[in-house]
Amino acid sequence: MSDSGKDAAGAAGREVLDGTPPPADWRRYARFTTWGVVAVIVLIFLVNNSEPVEVSFVFFKVQLSLWIVLLGMLIIGFGLGWSASWWRRRRRRKRDGR
Repeated sequence: MSDSGKDAAGAAGREVLDGTPPPADWRRYARFTTWGVVAVIVLIFLVNNSEPVEVSFVFFKVQLSLWIVLLGMLIIGFGLGWSASWWRRRRRRKRDGR
């Protein structure tokens, strides 16, 4: 390989070769790593809580595995949090006239 080819490849891929992310993208890597750690913790928590439980709804009762109940509540919680965030952004845009 010629020196000019080495320089071009080295300049373009320097961040990748030494293992550090590019400075502008560190937040993306941090966010990805954080969500990965949270997902692993949640998965371990769900697997460790697998005994059957009785869940009472308004008109009936059902027996489910606790991990299914916890996963359902997690999904409902994320959905409500996302909805509240979306609603707040929507109101702010209307208020600002966008």
